[in-house]
Amino acid sequence: MLVTSQTEADQIFQKLAQKPYVAIDTEFHWTRTYAPIPALIQVGTEDEHYLIDVTEIKDFSSLGDFLENEDCAKIIHSCSQDLILFYLMTGKVTKNLFDSQIAYAFLNDYHQISFGKMVEDITDEALSKGSQRSNWLKRPLSPTQLQYAANDVIWLMKCFPSLQEKLAKLKRNDWHRAECQNYETDAFYEVTPEHKLYRQIKGAGRLNRDQLSILRELCAWREKISQKLNLRPRVFLSPEALFSIVYNKPRNTKDLKRCRDISPNVMRFNSRDIVECVDIGLSLEEDQKPPIIEKRIPSKREEKFADSLYKMVQDKAAALQMSANLLLTKSTCKKIASWNFKELAFDFGTLASWRQDLLKEDILKIANNFS
Repeated sequence: MLVTSQTEADQIFQKLAQKPYVAIDTEFHWTRTYAPIPALIQVGTEDEHYLIDVTEIKDFSSLGDFLENEDCAKIIHSCSQDLILFYLMTGKVTKNLFDSQIAYAFLNDYHQISFGKMVEDITDEALSKGSQRSNWLKRPLSPTQLQYAANDVIWLMKCFPSLQEKLAKLKRNDWHRAECQNYETDAFYEVTPEHKLYRQIKGAGRLNRDQLSILRELCAWREKISQKLNLRPRVFLSPEALFSIVYNKPRNTKDLKRCRDISPNVMRFNSRDIVECVDIGLSLEEDQKPPIIEKRIPSKREEKFADSLYKMVQDKAAALQMSANLLLTKSTCKKIASWNFKELAFDFGTLASWRQDLLKEDILKIANNFS
């Protein structure tokens, strides 16, 4: 059922908030714009489903009330992007999540299974992918698109009982709940401060302090203007363009023209701002410049320790018939190894309690072998 009325949408979200659990999914467009553009919200129970045309809805307060209602479980597959979209639409943190992708990883060795593959594995039903890449903002939506969108919540609801039952049988409900709760905090939605954005640029670790100063100014400026223009920062000024500017240090428009990958529009309207970022970066006192991003090279023994940890994790995950990466990622194993070889006590409090119960003793045993 396609819903285009504000009143009807409000009534539906108010009614769904009274249910014990509801399947939910979204369709949105996010290629060039700064933020995703919502197109459709699919919601469903065991008995009914609705397709909410959010291009026709202006007030999302009832959606926000539904999302933060802790009595109703929201069943979502691979929830992170959907939750960010909901947060941008409503300003509300979604509560009481049941992520089916995480649930599946607790029951199989497949870490990030697609929705279609999960449905096929649980129900033996192969879903059509025909409308997956279609334009969800174009109206009217075709019957094929509507059926594709409806299938997302219809089949998610059909998979839910099986996932729930298996988690309960293996006594992993609490494990799953702990993982889902990571998405139910304000911390998940925290935005990186503008003055720290430069550290997210791949390759920043190769730069000296002068170059990092320029990159920091450029990234902070790029973020502000990208929001203003409603463009993804990398669409407005690509990482390749950033590095070209950082390495060439243009001090005027003529110098800037020798930099690569800057679009004609950016060159025309923003060249002075870019040169100003370079000037600011180069004018900083030593104590104002960002520190070098350390590239620590682990010793062979430390690498062996990390490999031993991950081998233990893989063996334990295989015995539990669950995803090794859900149990403990390779990067976390490297972090533990790093702390050990820096002679620092690893803070087990950074691991969920269920992980501590499963792994702490083995981690300490391996650490003792390398002490």
